[in-house]
Amino acid sequence: MKTSKKKDPRWWEQEPLMVYETHLSTLPGFSPENNWQSRTDPAIEVDVIKAVHAPQTHLLHVIPGHLSNQFCYFKSDKFKEQRRDYLAAYLKKSRKAGYRTFIYFNVHAIKPAFGADYPEWRQVRYNGTPIDDIYGIETSFCVNSPWRDWVRDVCLDLCKYPIDGIFFDGPCLFWNCCYCEQCKKLYREKYGTDMPPKEAGHPELKKLARFQAEALGNFIGYCNQAVKSVRPDVALYSNAGSREEPYYVVGRNNRVQIKDQDILAAEGGFVYGALSTQPVWKVGSNAKYYQTQAGGKPTGVFNSSAHGPWRSYALTDAEYLLAMVQAPIHGSGVWGSGFQWRKDQPVFPKIAWHYQFFYDHRDVYFKTRSKARVAIVWPEDSINFYGKPQVLHGDFTQGGQKGETVGDISEEFDGFYDALIKSHVPCDIIDEESVRSENISGYDLLVLPNVGCTGKAFDDRLQDYVCGGGNVIGSFETSLCDENGVRRADLSLSDVFGVRMLRTPLKPYPHFYFFKQPAWKDVFIGINPPLLPSPLISTEVALAGAKVVSPFSRKFNGWDGSEILPSEFPAITLNEFGKGRAVYLAGVFGGQFWTYKQMDIRLVLRNLYYLLSRRDVMLENAPTTVEVTHRQTGDGAREVVSLINYTGGLTRPFESIQTLEDIKVKVRTTKKTARGLVRKAKLPAKRSDEWLNISLPRLDLFETIVLE
Repeated sequence: MKTSKKKDPRWWEQEPLMVYETHLSTLPGFSPENNWQSRTDPAIEVDVIKAVHAPQTHLLHVIPGHLSNQFCYFKSDKFKEQRRDYLAAYLKKSRKAGYRTFIYFNVHAIKPAFGADYPEWRQVRYNGTPIDDIYGIETSFCVNSPWRDWVRDVCLDLCKYPIDGIFFDGPCLFWNCCYCEQCKKLYREKYGTDMPPKEAGHPELKKLARFQAEALGNFIGYCNQAVKSVRPDVALYSNAGSREEPYYVVGRNNRVQIKDQDILAAEGGFVYGALSTQPVWKVGSNAKYYQTQAGGKPTGVFNSSAHGPWRSYALTDAEYLLAMVQAPIHGSGVWGSGFQWRKDQPVFPKIAWHYQFFYDHRDVYFKTRSKARVAIVWPEDSINFYGKPQVLHGDFTQGGQKGETVGDISEEFDGFYDALIKSHVPCDIIDEESVRSENISGYDLLVLPNVGCTGKAFDDRLQDYVCGGGNVIGSFETSLCDENGVRRADLSLSDVFGVRMLRTPLKPYPHFYFFKQPAWKDVFIGINPPLLPSPLISTEVALAGAKVVSPFSRKFNGWDGSEILPSEFPAITLNEFGKGRAVYLAGVFGGQFWTYKQMDIRLVLRNLYYLLSRRDVMLENAPTTVEVTHRQTGDGAREVVSLINYTGGLTRPFESIQTLEDIKVKVRTTKKTARGLVRKAKLPAKRSDEWLNISLPRLDLFETIVLE
């Protein structure tokens, strides 16, 4: 069904990465500690992977899940005891079943007994003590220690088997680590100074973060080079950094480490805590972001069915299937997992259907490129180095507390991105490096959600982009800091935005409202109230060439609205800069929408998106709970428009997805016909000038429309 048994070098670049991992250790009598591999039939595991139609799997059970050198289940003299060769027995059956096998290799959590055997390999805290509290009791080894040779040798032993890949879970250099003698020596050789503490806001933090990211990359590359020297057909990749994780914390900088591995994949679909506070589009957004950082290499999103912290309790079927479809629709691979009893649950055949569907249509979903005309910047440098300021206090700032910090980047991004999804605007997610050094000329609009740390290279490229005809929306303290988080008195993009910073940040009452302005009809389409709720955290700027789209209100006394008048301080400005336009939002408008979900804030953002970018896909009779993507196959022969339906219950977790009917899809295209992949049918399509008008009779979980 799936993959050829022939070992093609770099096979992972030729087929979609759709991995399913099952956990036998949840069966009665199959504890990780009771040597079950020595007596069980591998067909138990093989049959599950075959039934779920996954082209690849992770094999968990031949190296202890949390790393120990006590025993293993394959032939290797790096372990004290070699038990039954479960790997050989497993591969004999899995190869016949037709799927590929990655070996799971945990390289971040080390059992205490292993650490006791090699104390000089352990990661060391800044205070000189070895780390001993990973998952409560475990240690971790340093990638700069001789342990790297031990890991390399285990990889070479694995390559003697007909495996297809090795997956490193980790590596990491944990919080307040590593300050072992080898790390300190290497750091001094590189920078000529002692290693600084790993503390947010430290002036040397950026150098330390780079040093640790390169150390992790070198470790992965050291092992990968050895693997490729004997088995060029074996892929090696690690558990990369999630978008929301500041890379200085554990050293995982995807831009650095992708150079030394074959695939970029991370836990972008793991769910912890209350779903009501989390975006339903999380997996898709991470799929987009990993592709930005992968440098053209394959990507994947790890998609756990568990509702953490309860690992043995699964999400609802609707939630898990929504997560499952997002990564492939956005051109990425997907990894799913389930305990052994998962195969007996009603959702399992649905999971299997999706694996089969996306594999069967791999020519439509994989090796495609985005046709989005809008990109939003996830400010990765800023979440690492942006120093959140203290609130300025004045007559009416009683809402703030002394020492309070403001400017949450995640909330600001989530609000702007959520408004893009709800406005049916196909968009990409890029980072600061994309702006500094990659091609951004294909975008009509760049959205900068409090991108606090920019720097000269970023500023110069953005200035050229806008001057040449591109448009930009920036909010709050965008460009107020340099790359290291050092705050300036003014925005470095002041000329582009046409404003000058006076005071920042203010919370909350100097500017409690902003105004609907009849002179700017395009910005206020669909908005009725004359007074709109201002973000509770704002800035005060003076005009330096820009026009006022909407002013903040003045300070006022009382709450009856009788003294709410425009102030001299703008809430929204628009500046014509060269051939392009720049909108500045003087506050955390994204965070305001994300926190309060106020419709009129969403409409302001929607109208700005529409004003500053060309719309190539439009939906009619579709609620805001439908996401739309616009992609193109590598040869340009087909365009691909996908719709994801997030119409669930009143709150999450969704227990079902509501079917939508009679959606109209308009695409600006030269293609002539449309067919629905899920419906397996040609769709009614009628041309009107440059638009193809398509009728979609029904939308369940998702649909993909192929235009030819």
